[in-house]
Amino acid sequence: MIVRDYMSGKPITVSPETDVKSAFESLKKYKIRQFPVVSNEKLVGIVTDRDLRVALTRPESKVEDIMASDPLTIMDEMPLERVALLLREHKVNALPVVSKENEVIGIITVTDVLDALIHVLRFREKPTKLNVEIPERSDMKIYDVMKVVQEVGPKVLSVNSDKRNKKLYFIWLENSNISNLTKIKNRLKKRGIRIV
Repeated sequence: MIVRDYMSGKPITVSPETDVKSAFESLKKYKIRQFPVVSNEKLVGIVTDRDLRVALTRPESKVEDIMASDPLTIMDEMPLERVALLLREHKVNALPVVSKENEVIGIITVTDVLDALIHVLRFREKPTKLNVEIPERSDMKIYDVMKVVQEVGPKVLSVNSDKRNKKLYFIWLENSNISNLTKIKNRLKKRGIRIV
């Protein structure tokens, strides 16, 4: 997964000379939370709804007076997991996506990253979640569990392990019926796998 697949291309931008009130009204109109600030087709800053709200008390202010200059930027081929870490690390809600010439070609937001996660985990398909715990002394591995699941038939959408309990796995199945789930649970129990 890379940025170009999930970013908003050609985002709405604002110039440094734009007055604060106009910029704030544009944010409301387009229902967005930040603008890349562009001058001569180059990124020069970023301004957020919070910045603009605070500055409304000084209506004579311009975007250039309140924008964050020289913001953190990314390229469109960056892996999405790296973007998630940058957003979290820098505590920002969006990152401008720029070309090698520092021209804004997109923007990626926390919401875009969440949409990517929802897409990868296929939550919109309303999957069935099966929680299995492989006992410490078991000779079975997650690979063996997956073989049992696949023998019964439902399509596996994703598999995740628990951060705190390395023996606990979450298996997301394509809309599985009760009969299939019962077969999977019974077969796994026979092999010493605990269904949580």
